[in-house]
Amino acid sequence: MSETKYEIDDITFIEVLNHTKNGAVTKDGAIHQYDVLLATAGYDWEYMKSWAEYMINNELDISYGSLCVAPIAGRKDIELIDKYHSTNNIMEIPELKNEWGVLSLGGISKRLKQPIRIFWYNQTQIFQVFTIIDDDDLMRRYIETVIRRSFGTPDEMKLAKPLPKSPDNCK
Repeated sequence: MSETKYEIDDITFIEVLNHTKNGAVTKDGAIHQYDVLLATAGYDWEYMKSWAEYMINNELDISYGSLCVAPIAGRKDIELIDKYHSTNNIMEIPELKNEWGVLSLGGISKRLKQPIRIFWYNQTQIFQVFTIIDDDDLMRRYIETVIRRSFGTPDEMKLAKPLPKSPDNCK
């Protein structure tokens, strides 16, 4: 298979990507939910914070965004964006010194020019992206870039090759 401008010679970190329209509608349009199951080992609290810090520094404009934590999914979010703006460093926010179940970050994507909100779930292989964008190919490339932390590199917004099929998955 020859390489296209949207492919890199590597294996994807995305095992499963599910896209659903979640029913919510904003003034900008319907909200689309992209559920990601990573093909790699799960991540922990420190990795979540470093991932969010990377997104702030390289991709999301959070001037009017959101930075939240919650004990577990579905519980009341605690908004920390003002504390972030006072420190400009996730690692210095006192509330983030202890582990939480969920960390979310929302803002305007510099690449997509649309609102994006990412939810990371502690000690899992799952994260979610919410946006008004209804384009599976574009979002798969965007999510691959988020996972690889490759914004600003030649591999930005490129897809890696599909995971090889294991004998158990072949039919």
